[in-house]
Amino acid sequence: MSGNASSGVKQEDKKREIEKAEDYIRNHDLEEAAVCLRKAAEDTEIQYRELKEGKRIGSEKFVSLSQQLEKAKKVIKSRIPEQVFERVLSNIDQGLLIKLVAYTDDDLDVDTDLDNETRDILKEKRQALKDFLSHDGLKDFQDLKVLDKVLKMTERVLNPASHWGDPALYQAEVHKALTLINRLEDCLK
Repeated sequence: MSGNASSGVKQEDKKREIEKAEDYIRNHDLEEAAVCLRKAAEDTEIQYRELKEGKRIGSEKFVSLSQQLEKAKKVIKSRIPEQVFERVLSNIDQGLLIKLVAYTDDDLDVDTDLDNETRDILKEKRQALKDFLSHDGLKDFQDLKVLDKVLKMTERVLNPASHWGDPALYQAEVHKALTLINRLEDCLK
């Protein structure tokens, strides 16, 4: 609250949507919590795409949260070749990704079919693949998994909260949504 009796008292709300959602959960207002979580997801996705695409995302046309999240997935997937993601990365434990590439280059050093220039190129490419699997690529892979989970949660918790008459929400579902939106904010920062 700020101001005085003569100028008027104003309430300033400086809480982020995710913080409002936490308050609503504590007060057992699950529908309002879900609405705030939806807004937090929308805001996070828009900020992410604006950063990655280098342009302002207009709000003049309605785009559903699911469509927005799919657009964020598209931005991430554009950095990961689709074939590599689908055929190699999507079904392997994250801790095992780095093991896909040989630990040493000994196999290249003893390969008599390779000339020195080709051997050096292969070593360089192998190192780039190791770096990709252990840093940027791994992060993109993890971000995609979070986006997929939020998309699934959107269908059950975030969308129904915005429409009257949909099935009741359960506290465990809203808590799970809160955790996912926090993870979404972390991965899309």
